Amino acid sequence: MSETFGPFDVRPGVLERSTNLMDLVVRHRPDTTGLRLWGATSLENAYGTLVGSGLTGNDGFVLLEARAGGLAQSPLVVRRGWRVEENRRGQTSFQYDPNESHGHDLHFSDDTLLYCRVQEQRVGNWLTVSGPINTGYNIRGPILIVPPAQFFYASASVLSMQALAPMNTGCVAGAPPVLSYDVQTALPLHIVFPRPAATVCVTNQSDGDAMLVSFGLGMPMIVVGAGAQTVPTGGGYAQPGVRELVIAADPTAGAAVSFTIEATIGMELR
Repeated sequence: MSETFGPFDVRPGVLERSTNLMDLVVRHRPDTTGLRLWGATSLENAYGTLVGSGLTGNDGFVLLEARAGGLAQSPLVVRRGWRVEENRRGQTSFQYDPNESHGHDLHFSDDTLLYCRVQEQRVGNWLTVSGPINTGYNIRGPILIVPPAQFFYASASVLSMQALAPMNTGCVAGAPPVLSYDVQTALPLHIVFPRPAATVCVTNQSDGDAMLVSFGLGMPMIVVGAGAQTVPTGGGYAQPGVRELVIAADPTAGAAVSFTIEATIGMELR
């Protein structure tokens, strides 16, 4: 986590993902008083809806809420009496059973991908956009991909996803991703893998529009043309691996750009 990017880089990490349990930890910033864990069933829903982005996700739902430095457990986890033995000082923990009955249209299970984000409470206030554009949007960190339980039982597994690259983000080729700290313009799509990816293939599914991809908030964005793909598989990408992607439509794009991701995650790369 880098303080440079503030709430946009506050991210959960996967400590454990097993049957009936995902154990996520967050290293929070100073002056953070609370954290919310959000969950969604797709990248677009996790992103939400921002004016001009071309994405119309539902924002997902709050799964758990914790005080900074504390532990939040879902009801089924509490019922099983799961305990934390190790020292987690300086971290906030969320322990959640994906098979919980949620009371809304969020349908997780041990066999599906989960898309999780964290929202900060600062000085008693949950971070949201004050407007006038995107008023009330929940300001959160990157989208963590939480795989199914069986994903971690193999020495290496492949993640595959499809989504839309948002428009009107201000991102341009050759420069780092643009973050509108007041969210008066659309944000790029920021994705974090559960473990470093040994190989990543991002494919532009558009017939005519280009997209932009970066391998970190401080890294320059590169152009991926219509129908093209980027496959960082060697040199500095293979070790220590790709940890995150930042994706946006090219400024010339006439619509949000459809793309796919295939990432090989080696469990030995921790």
